[in-house]
Amino acid sequence: MLPLIPLAISLAAEFVPSLVGRVAGPKAETIAQGIVGHATAAAGESDPSRLMDALRASPEAAARLQEALLDYEKTLVQEETRRLGAVNETSRLEAASEDAYVRRMRPTFGYVMAMTWAAQMAAITWAIVKTPAEAARIIESIAGLTFMWAIGLSVLGVYVWKRSEEKGAAGGSLLDHLPIPLPGKR
Repeated sequence: MLPLIPLAISLAAEFVPSLVGRVAGPKAETIAQGIVGHATAAAGESDPSRLMDALRASPEAAARLQEALLDYEKTLVQEETRRLGAVNETSRLEAASEDAYVRRMRPTFGYVMAMTWAAQMAAITWAIVKTPAEAARIIESIAGLTFMWAIGLSVLGVYVWKRSEEKGAAGGSLLDHLPIPLPGKR
């Protein structure tokens, strides 16, 4: 039996290439199941190892699959559009808020995390330099902060990731706007 995601990528590459990138995305397994499910229905073949051959042997089945996958892709695009609409609405509400804290909450959180990290590292460094004999004990005591920092940095990472996605959806990659082309990019 063939693994689901590689089979879905092969099907998408041959019948609707624009779906290939979606199989590699965050919902890869769900989308792969959808593609293989549509292929199975179009070909009338439930054995994944014979699915491609069945589709190649029948132009009618291949046409049914292309139509089904195009409809599936349309559904995926509509879902993504709704999701981005909700994200954009949230951002617009934040930006339009009369409350400065709500409007600037994401950047404020990032700055607070950076300043807290810097202050903590400065204090630890000062303590180690001031009392070198206690360095091992000081470093051991820092381990207790790992969980706290993991949570805070995870939240910050999500903020940065989502904001980068929003900016990318609005105008492409930051690299596309560089004044000097990168090697290999024209």
